[in-house]
Amino acid sequence: HVGIIVNRNSAESRLLGNFYRELRNIPKENVLSINVPENENISRELYEKSVEDTLRRQLSQTPEHSIRYLVTTRGCPLRILPASDENRSQDKAFLTSSAAFESELINVKSRFVVKAGWKRRSLNSMDTNELMVFRLDGPGLIQIQNTLRAGIKAEKRGLNGNFCIDARGMKDTASAYGQYDASLRKLAMGLKERLPNIKIIFNDTEELFKKGDCPQTTLYVGWYSLSRYIDAFEWLPGSLGFHIASGEARSFQQKNEQGWCTRMLEEGVAMTLGPVNEPYLTAFPLPHQFFPLILSGQYSMAEVLRLTLPYSSWMITVLGDPLYNPFKAKPQISDSELRSWVPQTLRPQ
Repeated sequence: HVGIIVNRNSAESRLLGNFYRELRNIPKENVLSINVPENENISRELYEKSVEDTLRRQLSQTPEHSIRYLVTTRGCPLRILPASDENRSQDKAFLTSSAAFESELINVKSRFVVKAGWKRRSLNSMDTNELMVFRLDGPGLIQIQNTLRAGIKAEKRGLNGNFCIDARGMKDTASAYGQYDASLRKLAMGLKERLPNIKIIFNDTEELFKKGDCPQTTLYVGWYSLSRYIDAFEWLPGSLGFHIASGEARSFQQKNEQGWCTRMLEEGVAMTLGPVNEPYLTAFPLPHQFFPLILSGQYSMAEVLRLTLPYSSWMITVLGDPLYNPFKAKPQISDSELRSWVPQTLRPQ
């Protein structure tokens, strides 16, 4: 059910697309191609002219419902720039037509067009008009390939390590900041109380994890260090997680980039997500729903994001293998336990 998008103008994109196709035994006819400059930025006008129509035409030639997920490859654009005629008022930054390339592609099949701002998703996994879109990127072709292989191995044996959760000790839940901090606490406390077999390292202070605090890490979520990765982790192969901050996926090409997504991929993390521009806090999945779905072993990463990613046509890009299911071999949460975390109405029947 995966379509692979390659950029004909990028050798790395073509090589990576073919590697991933063979790794996951994806049919050759599921490889889709675009013809745009090899650049992390693409204009809104060029995107609409050379990407949307091209992909819609290619998707229309595939059997109905044969492609549910898309994965772009290093060498494809990362960010769609605002339209040239956009009024870029600072007090209305949320009305921009800029978006993460992958987030905009979620709606490419449905032809839903967001001229400015985001589209709030229904979080309905049965909506076949949406295509969950991931990106394969990182510090270089060889490391991306090695990380994908490591994910396949981890999937077969199951992950076994520490789950590091970094909250901020915010007690006022009236604000969005307080609500997300409460989601982190709910996740940590709930797992500690109900699932003692999961090893939790929990910080609930303003001070972030520091070097040496997170040995043998397989899962991570926390905040807030803007575009400044903190080397507190010993990442195990197949590990995944995300940092809640505003600029963590701004570039995978610039040298010395310190955004969390960029640095986590350099450290070999198999899956992460983050914004290419200011996303606003509510663009992130709620941790207390996102991670229990993963721990259940019932859902691939694409299915987890389908159930938890609040917006499309917006700023979050998701990095990694959409088919990755790290707890498939060794589920940590039963189906009955999962019901207490995630409403049944949000999960496939």
